[in-house]
Amino acid sequence: MPLAWALRSHGHEVRVAVPPAHVQTVARSGQLPVPVGHDVDITELFKRDVQPLIGNPDPQVRKRRTLAAIGIFAEVAEAMSGEAVAFARSWSPDMVVYEPTAFTGPLIAGVLGVPAVRHLWGPDGTNAGPARGGRIEVPALRRLAERYGLSDIDSTGDYSVDPCPPSMQAPVELERIPMRYVPYNGAASVPRDLLEPTGRTRVCVTWGVSTAALAGPEAFLAPRVVGALAELDAEIVVAVNAATRELIGEPGGNVRVVESVPLHLLLPTCSALVHQGGGGSMLTAVASGVPQLVIPQLPDQRFSAAQLAGTGAGRRLAGEDAEPDTIRAEMRALLDDPAHREAAARLERENRDRPSPLQVARRLEEISSRAVAGHRSMAVPTDEGGTR
Repeated sequence: MPLAWALRSHGHEVRVAVPPAHVQTVARSGQLPVPVGHDVDITELFKRDVQPLIGNPDPQVRKRRTLAAIGIFAEVAEAMSGEAVAFARSWSPDMVVYEPTAFTGPLIAGVLGVPAVRHLWGPDGTNAGPARGGRIEVPALRRLAERYGLSDIDSTGDYSVDPCPPSMQAPVELERIPMRYVPYNGAASVPRDLLEPTGRTRVCVTWGVSTAALAGPEAFLAPRVVGALAELDAEIVVAVNAATRELIGEPGGNVRVVESVPLHLLLPTCSALVHQGGGGSMLTAVASGVPQLVIPQLPDQRFSAAQLAGTGAGRRLAGEDAEPDTIRAEMRALLDDPAHREAAARLERENRDRPSPLQVARRLEEISSRAVAGHRSMAVPTDEGGTR
């Protein structure tokens, strides 16, 4: 969203092609959604094809797991592709920006012959891990590409907008466009007292529902984490959304539950963040200079947690090892060792010193201009003279 708004503020037209279930989410951001295709039940596909393979260290099984996970998003691309390509052909965008699992993005870019720009959300675990810096051959994606006259779909695209500080990013050779991570949490009201330091150690706990939806309700570890941290001499603030509020239970003592509070407003008053390893939570803490305890359960979360821990700005505790005593011990180590705060401050500076979304928008303008100059027959001017 920060990059989309930067492009809009520079006079360019932006449309966000999404499955129908995500239309309202995009609309609430102020961007213009384009519903395409039909919704795919990712949760059920994950339970069927990926979950049985998690935890097996055998390299061949891990490869099967990776292909199964990619296959889920290939099915989403299949569901979106017909209407997405039809819209793109009629609207004629000059560039396609897409997130790493939105394979419809590079498909559209290939069909139209325009630049494909992948927008990362954190450490690039797929390219650094299963792909080893190369490409993963996915038959389903090749078949989809061939339907539109292409030989294959290169999910890495031509460029990668990278909001992850280099010291925690995977060392994969890509045409990177570095960008400062600017948190986006939507609109919400915030209790005034949460915006000011209390003079007491404050620890934030936030937990999404995606892991529990994919791996089962026993994977929702937030109540166990909150119970363990409640014994510390600290204020525990549990940041939830409407879907997770009832799963936390009733707060008490030094535990406070707040709903739909933007993390980037809450974290500057906190001494630490505990979460499961989602890219948004992790990079919001990085941008706030806050040390993190990450308790990952899924493969991508484990990779991101390892990358963060390698910088010293956080600690990781595998979900299967997250017992109350261990959780408390890890949090005490995070709070007591000044090296973690110093490393978090370094990461915050590293992020702050990177180009802003507006500067990246200008870089994308240059890329688009070069592409249009090389393919003038494909260029379609917009009413406003901007780029689409």
